[in-house]
Amino acid sequence: MNPDHPAIIYVATHKGLLQRNPEGKWFWMGKKRADYMGFTIDPDDNQRFYASGHPSTGGNLGFQMSENHGQDWQQIAMPGVDFHTLTKASADHPHGKGAFYGWAVSGKNELYTSKDGGKTWTQPRAVGLKDAPFELVALPATT
Repeated sequence: MNPDHPAIIYVATHKGLLQRNPEGKWFWMGKKRADYMGFTIDPDDNQRFYASGHPSTGGNLGFQMSENHGQDWQQIAMPGVDFHTLTKASADHPHGKGAFYGWAVSGKNELYTSKDGGKTWTQPRAVGLKDAPFELVALPATT
C-alpha cells in the first residue's frame, strides 16, 4: 500500500508488478514481467521499491531497486540470489534506515541481513529457525 495514498496498492506477482489505482483499476507497472517474489516498499520513501525473484528468461534477479514505483529496476547486489521474502527497516529501527532482512531460497535457504542499504549482506545465525518464513517484519525501535 502507498502510505501517502492508501487507495493505491501494489501486488508483486510471478508475472510482474501490479498497481491498483484509487478508482479500482489494475494495471502493470514497468516493462519487465519478472517474478517479484521478494518485494517491499521503502517505509521512508514510497517511490522506492525493492525486489528479488526470477526474470522471465530464468535465473535469479538478485537484490534490485526501483526509484520510480517499479517502472525501472537496477540490480544493487547479490546476483544469483532469490529472496522469497524481503523487508526494509524504517529510519527509527535500531539498525537504522539502511537495514534489510531477506530469506533466500537460491541454494541453501538462509536468512540474510544488510545494514548498508543492501550493498553488502551477511548471514546471521538463525538458531531455531527451521522453516522458510512467508514474511519478515522489521519493527521500529521502542522506548
